[in-house]
Amino acid sequence: MAEVDEVLDGEASPELIVAVDGSKEEVEKNAKTIERIIAENGGFDVLRAKTKEEEDKLWDVRRAISPSLMKYGTLKINEDVVVPRSKVPELVARIEDIGR
Repeated sequence: MAEVDEVLDGEASPELIVAVDGSKEEVEKNAKTIERIIAENGGFDVLRAKTKEEEDKLWDVRRAISPSLMKYGTLKINEDVVVPRSKVPELVARIEDIGR
């Protein structure tokens, strides 16, 4: 598992940020499930914030991406989506429909 500062000091790459909430036990169980799914499906480094400071640092980087891209004058399209976990299969199916 990578450390927050190792990832943030590296080259730019695609990132998937997943946040889980609930009781300590629920968070741990869900985080382990997410890590397993990522590993089983070709994911690379899994980074888990261990402290509130590390969590804040990750979200700060996330918030800085849009303004940073605009400085380069590139065509920037937001690709963020947020749906309840129960709707992820529907989201994926709809994206595939749009792609076709």
